[in-house]
Amino acid sequence: MSLTATFDDAAGRVRLVAAAAPGTADTALFERSLDGTVWTTVRGGEAVPLLAGGCRLDDYEYPAGVPTMYRVSYVDSADVVWAGTGTVASANNAAVTPTLPGGVAEGDALYLVAGIRGTAGSANTPAGWTLIYDSTSLRVFTRRYTAGVTAPTVTFSGGVAGDDTLAAIAALRNGSTTPSTSATVVNASQQNVPVPGFVVPDAGSLALRPFKKQAASTAVALSGWGQLAYGSSSAGSGATLGVLGFGDYAANTAVPAQTVTVTGGVAAASRAASIVVPRAAYVTQETATVTPAQTGVWLKNIGRAYLSRKITVTDIGTITRRARGGAQDIIARTLGIAVTDLRGGAEFTLQVTTPTLTDAADLEARLAAGDVVFLQPPDTDDCPIPTGYFWVGDVARSQHSKRTTRRFFDLPMVEVAAPSSSIVPITATYQSVLNTYATYAALLAGEPTYADVIDMTGVPDVVVP
Repeated sequence: MSLTATFDDAAGRVRLVAAAAPGTADTALFERSLDGTVWTTVRGGEAVPLLAGGCRLDDYEYPAGVPTMYRVSYVDSADVVWAGTGTVASANNAAVTPTLPGGVAEGDALYLVAGIRGTAGSANTPAGWTLIYDSTSLRVFTRRYTAGVTAPTVTFSGGVAGDDTLAAIAALRNGSTTPSTSATVVNASQQNVPVPGFVVPDAGSLALRPFKKQAASTAVALSGWGQLAYGSSSAGSGATLGVLGFGDYAANTAVPAQTVTVTGGVAAASRAASIVVPRAAYVTQETATVTPAQTGVWLKNIGRAYLSRKITVTDIGTITRRARGGAQDIIARTLGIAVTDLRGGAEFTLQVTTPTLTDAADLEARLAAGDVVFLQPPDTDDCPIPTGYFWVGDVARSQHSKRTTRRFFDLPMVEVAAPSSSIVPITATYQSVLNTYATYAALLAGEPTYADVIDMTGVPDVVVP
């Protein structure tokens, strides 16, 4: 797996390229952060489809001149499924080492279920694991599988001679390591093991029912449920450990309490749990850092990236923030009353110059769409131009000499909210392809792959003929 972040000053973008994604992932989520704590989704990066294990995304709203961390999260939209269970390990009041499942893969959620016969004993949390369910003598721990993870040795506290200890590890594909809900029941002595009911909050979840009985057995079963793990120990006074699983639930499904049938052994006390494992937020993540060394001032069209361009700013007017309230006179009173509201955004006139008539026509064509623009100066301490999203009012074009080709544009800028996140950048249109290549053969010669076509950068067309 890899993520690269490369700044292109000529295009005014940071290109993010993800490769070698986990085979189970089908989309990628791209985010950016300045501190590694607060993350913002990159525009268009909420669910980027993966093709042959890779994808890419361009960020036009990067913080200029600032070290920026990017993160890609590979997401699997499939339901949580059981991927295997290792061998159940058992002993007499001693540490045990259950094996990892044979089919475990990068990003799988590992669920370690550990039990001890005596009610006063409990399993200790292994290094690198998190305790997510605690019923004293029956505990469940989780962690995410990554390359190099090995099976832990599970130790116990509070046990006495004759207390059987058992542990097993199950792998859940696309499962979260944080359950959405859990329930517990402690049962008096009986042959079978009652298990608690529960509610499944989210569709696609997998339910686990781990349990422990203070007697050995020969088999366990619960109608409709799969046996994910089963172990019976006679190393001490005898104990049984089991994990049952079931998925394919609709959201908000209520599952009643049921009873696990235990074959063999004798009546004994038991305890059981119901744990609901939702989909994981992601399979794995990668990060990359880049400092966009931008030169010049960009005037960007967020939805139509091919209309973005660098501009030469010659002046910036007084920045004002209009009051949206007022003072009202009151009859027979010296002092009036104020009606207040938040002030408006920044307003100013930005003067831009173009050296040639061709360049002037190009700027006018790019402004003709009338969209909200993103004004982005370089990150310099002495730059007076603010960064932000602006609506451009009536554009005035002038020249300072009758014979010169240099033109000056006065752009009335009004600060507004950023465009909706549903607006994503495009660099070319179908018309751009037709304008550039006269025939299909010419297109194949110039842009051999579909990736090359979508990477084209168009030029401004007449917005309204």
